[in-house]
Amino acid sequence: MYYASGSASGIKSAGITASGSVAAGGHGAGTGSNQLCYPYSFTWNSSPTSFLIVNYNAHNIVRWQLGTSS
Repeated sequence: MYYASGSASGIKSAGITASGSVAAGGHGAGTGSNQLCYPYSFTWNSSPTSFLIVNYNAHNIVRWQLGTSS
């Protein structure tokens, strides 16, 4: 399961552990290619290997490939 973490900078993957792991973002809040700025919502792209993320404070939509850092 993936969820918007409610923090300024990431989408998390929840598994068995309570803390989860960062699936997108996680490099601090910002507008760089490896950053998110208050991600509001996301959906799977037509390919199940990437997300489309509403990057609220950056005023854009970001496609994020799973397993990449940007």
